[in-house]
Formats: sequence, C-alpha cells, structure tokens
Amino acid sequence: KSSIKNVSQTNPYSDRFPQLNDNGALTWTWEDGNDGEIAFWKANVLTMVTNNDLYDSYRRINNLDHIVYAGYDGNDYEIYLWTGVGVPVQQITNNDTNDTFPRMNNSDEIVWQGFDVSEVSDGHSGDFEIFYYGDGSVKQISRNESNDLIPRITDGGNIVWTGSEWGEAYQVHVAGKENYYEYSYTFTYSNGDKYFGTVRTTANQYYVGYKKNITTIEGLAPKGGHPLQNAWVTENA
Repeated sequence: KSSIKNVSQTNPYSDRFPQLNDNGALTWTWEDGNDGEIAFWKANVLTMVTNNDLYDSYRRINNLDHIVYAGYDGNDYEIYLWTGVGVPVQQITNNDTNDTFPRMNNSDEIVWQGFDVSEVSDGHSGDFEIFYYGDGSVKQISRNESNDLIPRITDGGNIVWTGSEWGEAYQVHVAGKENYYEYSYTFTYSNGDKYFGTVRTTANQYYVGYKKNITTIEGLAPKGGHPLQNAWVTENA
C-alpha cells in the first residue's frame, strides 16, 4: 500500500507551492511567520536553502537537485541559483527592476521574465521581457514594447513564452537560446500609429504572433534570413 508522509510537519506556519523532481527531492515555500523561505527535502533530510528577513519564492527544482528562485532584496526581486549544501548561492541578476517566474532545465539553463525600462517612450513606461542564463552569462531573448511572460525552457534549450501588445490578446512565442537571427520591424496601424520592435529567432524555430488592424508591415531581415510576413510571422531561415 502507498503511504502519505508529512515532510513539513515541524513548521507551525503554512507550507506552500511544492515542487518535486524525478529523484524524489522536494522544494517549497516555507512560511516562517515573517516571510517566505525556500526549503529543500530529500531522503528524510530537511535543508533550508534561504533563511533571511526577505521573501523568497517562485522556486523550481531540476533533476540535479538544484533550485532556482526569485528573492526579494529590499527593492525588487532578483534571480538566484542554489546548487547544494555548503555551496554559496549564486546571484544571477542584480538590477533595480523585478525578475520573477524563473524556470530551469536539467543543464542549469535558466529563463525568467524581467522588467525592462530600456525602451521607455511616450505612453510606454517599460514592460516584461524574456531573459536567459547559461554558460555564465545573461542574454535578453525578447525586446519589444509588449509584455512577454511566464517562460519555459526545454532540456534542448528551446524557450517558449506568452506575449501581448498592450490591450491585445496573448499569443504564444518560441525561440532558441543561441544562433538566433534578429529582425527589426515596423507595424503601421489603420489609424496611422506605428509600432517598432525587434524579434530574435533561430534558423529552425518560428516566432509567431498576430496583430489587429495592421495596414502595412515593413521588416528588415539579416543576411540569409527572410523578411517578416503575414503580420508578425518569421519563416525558417
């Protein structure tokens, strides 16, 4: 018969949002009466990944028993990577804007949504973009004036997320972590407004979206690529 085991019964406060990997290792948000911490449990041993006075959450665990999470630093959320007991936690991001909803594959490649203020303009105060970490460096995957949210990454390094222009329906986008082409484009709406953006996509992946009320679209493809077609669709290069 199967049995149920309470692995967090020593905590008098709430335990939330558990995650389980293929090795039977667990992680969850451990409420301590003041904030949320990250707990790790394997083979009947409980380890506190964090123990501070700030909220740590959005945790995910891979099959290496490594944990990625977003931790509040007193100003905003940053991304951190824990790789085991006795190993210093690695801080992946360090900026003044929120980095949240990290996801990680089994090679410790990480994606997340980070707030980007680099393209602030009239009527636009910034938005969430998709970022990638691997091989010791951070790359920005999406760059536009729309919200790109809730990314996922496969063990092969393909990244998927949902994105939306302000006020439009959310659509699904796919890209690769490297060997990408960069497309600059301009949408002209029926009322004369223009929208500028940049898309990054690999030679073997589609980046697909949809816009309403577009009268013209102009796209500049890199050498060897194809121009944008059919309202925000890039074809295989």
